[in-house]
Amino acid sequence: MNGHTVRAPDPAEARRRLDAIAERERAEPELNPASCTRWWLQKGVAGTAVVLLHGITNTPQQYAALAPQLHADGHSVIAPRFPYHGYRDRLTSAVARLTIEDLLARSLEAIVTASLLAWRVEVLGISVGATVAAWLGLRVSLDNVIAVAPFFGIMYFPGSVSDALGWAFHRLPNTFVWWDPIRRDRQLPLHAYPRFPTRGLASALRLASGFKGAALGQQHTRRFTLVFNSHEPIVNNRVASSRVTAAAGREVPVQTVVLTGLPYQHDIIEPTVPHARTDLVYPVLRELVAARTAARA
Repeated sequence: MNGHTVRAPDPAEARRRLDAIAERERAEPELNPASCTRWWLQKGVAGTAVVLLHGITNTPQQYAALAPQLHADGHSVIAPRFPYHGYRDRLTSAVARLTIEDLLARSLEAIVTASLLAWRVEVLGISVGATVAAWLGLRVSLDNVIAVAPFFGIMYFPGSVSDALGWAFHRLPNTFVWWDPIRRDRQLPLHAYPRFPTRGLASALRLASGFKGAALGQQHTRRFTLVFNSHEPIVNNRVASSRVTAAAGREVPVQTVVLTGLPYQHDIIEPTVPHARTDLVYPVLRELVAARTAARA
């Protein structure tokens, strides 16, 4: 694992690290306890440990329904909380301080902990969480990166325009934008923030821009799996596919799964939003995780 010594799984050490994370989060009085880092662990060494990365402005509660299903499949599961997320005040301005380094550091911390739970580690992320997962897949030894609705650019815009917007938002003063300008702070889910900071959007777009010309590091994932909604309303699936495929080169296979029959909805994992079809999405994701486990068993 890049920057870390690879060693045999040690579930007891993993639990100590998770307890330390829990203690650190309990020291944040503004944090909603229900939105903290969460985990579902097997009793001993699991075949696979799965790290679940939530989307920007959401929380680990985004995986409250999927994670137990993955655990029931025999995996150990960790859903880390990104910094400045999960506060009781849904209109907090703290999330504007979120940086690329915050996203990568918190995700890598979870991956290192997951490596103590199993011999194989997979990372599944959605939206910006998927972009982070893909980026780490270029530099970290993983079994599979499953990127769901990865945010590599804005729908209808060529990648170059999204890249330019990322740098522009980075330089301009931050502002907050409602995800739903009609429902505003009444938007579901209630554990997520109803608006996003343009600085946070800038961080996500700059990370996506970093894929241009990027190549695999000495250590990297064994496989990328891209999961798209055929009715995606927000992100540019084509840009995501082209950039991950180019970065993976010929050395790492890239599997593309296009889900049909879903509503025009970006967040296809969150179970509490209107018109959610997790009954169609979750079985596919569970199979994708299990397929890699079977292949490496």
